[in-house]
Amino acid sequence: MPCGDRDSVCAAVSGLKRVGVAAAQVIGLIDRDYYSDAVNGSVTAGVTVLPLHEIESVFCDERAVAAVAEHLGKKPVDVWDEFLSQVRKAFRGKTFNNLVARRVRSRIGDLLEGAFNNADIDADLTITANNHSSNLNNLGLPARTISMFDEEFKRVTNALSAGGSEMLSIFPGKHLLSIFAGVVGFKPSDLTDLIMKALDQNQLKENDPLLTLGVKVGAALNSYLPARSS
Repeated sequence: MPCGDRDSVCAAVSGLKRVGVAAAQVIGLIDRDYYSDAVNGSVTAGVTVLPLHEIESVFCDERAVAAVAEHLGKKPVDVWDEFLSQVRKAFRGKTFNNLVARRVRSRIGDLLEGAFNNADIDADLTITANNHSSNLNNLGLPARTISMFDEEFKRVTNALSAGGSEMLSIFPGKHLLSIFAGVVGFKPSDLTDLIMKALDQNQLKENDPLLTLGVKVGAALNSYLPARSS
């Protein structure tokens, strides 16, 4: 049940747990997105940060890719290799740098958010302004920004080289899904429709080839998502 951004999810989980929900377990799921490890590690109780940049990334797990490839009569290893090749071609130059920059900006945002508090507010506006200016100077952002760019460049480079779960946690899922869909000759929406239909096992007839696809994709998704209800 989508309910907005991560703050909305955290608020919804807190509220539902407080009032109680009969015959249901309340679990919040949020994407890793560009948030830092520190931020993702301090979310509201009852909320799980997916080990994925965003939920669409889950369909680009190597096992899910293999299952789709087999269903379409293609060699899984060839599809996976082509997928990685296309990802590495897509994330070059400005596209690569944009990913690095967005990760750095997120970290800078965390620093700025933690730099100020009510103690910085004084009855005198000049003192208030000086307090804020001093806090910014103490952050040492110019030098730290350069260091963060170097750190995130290495992180993104390593994830791109590894091409597995680390890539799924750092690279935008919608972009990856679009690339995967293109490799197998689908539009992204058509590919997700196929997978979602395969996962709806109760609606499929016996011996439907989608049954096998659903079982294999479901097994892959179990590595990332909470246990599926029966």
